[in-house]
Amino acid sequence: MSLSPPIRRDSSPEQDSLVSDDRKRKRMQSNRESARRSRMKKQMHLDTLIAEAARLKADNADIEARLNLTSQQYIMVEKENQVLRAQHAELAERLQSSNSILRIYEEFMGVSMDIQDLPESQPVPFMKPWQLPGLDPIMMGSISGPDFLNPWQVPAVPPVMAAANLVQF
Repeated sequence: MSLSPPIRRDSSPEQDSLVSDDRKRKRMQSNRESARRSRMKKQMHLDTLIAEAARLKADNADIEARLNLTSQQYIMVEKENQVLRAQHAELAERLQSSNSILRIYEEFMGVSMDIQDLPESQPVPFMKPWQLPGLDPIMMGSISGPDFLNPWQVPAVPPVMAAANLVQF
């Protein structure tokens, strides 16, 4: 036994057509509203993505600028360290020469001097206290070429000159 209400056949085909047209019109209006809401939601999502892309580009530019600055500072410190290493090597060699002269003086003059030997030291290595991971010099705008951290490319620096009054007798 069916629980559905009995179908009334009292209406005319014209009334059925009007009711059907009314339903169709309501459905079309509802679909239009739904499509409008969908377009608005899609546009809001697109605006959000565009704003996020702009923010990420700005962040990326800031990070790139800081990386360039840090890289330039690192290069300057590395060059300064190379100069200091060269000066250290030159001064150590001069001290060793001065000690040799004092030993000769001590031997020939018979004067006792307390000349301390230099500790045997390894040559100062060209160490880099840290490595910049993933630093691609080609991608860096302000750094050109693959040899940007080459320790042999240092500016000419005058050597440390000893004064005449350095050795006193």
